[in-house]
Amino acid sequence: MILPRRLWLGVGWGLALVILLVCLLPMPALPVDRISWSDKAEHALAFATLAWWFAVAKRAGDWRLLAVLLVGYGGLIELLQGLTSYRTPSLADALADALGVALGLLLARYSPAGFPPLGPAK
Repeated sequence: MILPRRLWLGVGWGLALVILLVCLLPMPALPVDRISWSDKAEHALAFATLAWWFAVAKRAGDWRLLAVLLVGYGGLIELLQGLTSYRTPSLADALADALGVALGLLLARYSPAGFPPLGPAK
């Protein structure tokens, strides 16, 4: 079954919106002495998923612009968190986002050709 590329990209934009909302919603505060690295892993996983998702849709070669845009998106989310009264920006989160982008692009690079089976670009 061939997936329409527009549908694939639409779901990717939906994922990006979900990540934004989750990062900006109020969350219970973590105790300072018990900060978990699982938060950083969640950031890396979210951005690895986004990077892989959009990279396989593009499929051809140069993903530098995609990398810059996604790392910038992670930075923008951190800046927006600083504008709220209930979230704080974190350089460590932004670095985890960037690491996730790199991992997602690496995964896309080694994903089998034709996976996922997307229709032609229009």
